[in-house]
Amino acid sequence: MFKITKLQGTKTVEDGTYEIATALNSKTVLDILNGSNENGANLQIWQSSNVQQQKFKLKYQGDGSYIIQSAKSGKVLEVANSGMASGTNVRQNTSNNSDQQRWIIKSAG
Repeated sequence: MFKITKLQGTKTVEDGTYEIATALNSKTVLDILNGSNENGANLQIWQSSNVQQQKFKLKYQGDGSYIIQSAKSGKVLEVANSGMASGTNVRQNTSNNSDQQRWIIKSAG
């Protein structure tokens, strides 16, 4: 006999629009290269300048994962080609509900 327990993810941040800064320098933030609206545009770290390509909408999915959407383009962040190696590119793309477009956000304490 087995007991099956449905696991719920943990919501670590509220849904909303955020500027996401690096832990080492609060003036460097995530940014979509050249403010592009195109699929495949790279995510980069850039100096904060309060522009739309540096704002991201976080949407909790109920299973512990989030979708991170560019406030400027409406596209979501994804791991390129579902890569799992360190250094794999992150880019924006049209939402397709794939695992490569879901992000786990954990508290660093």
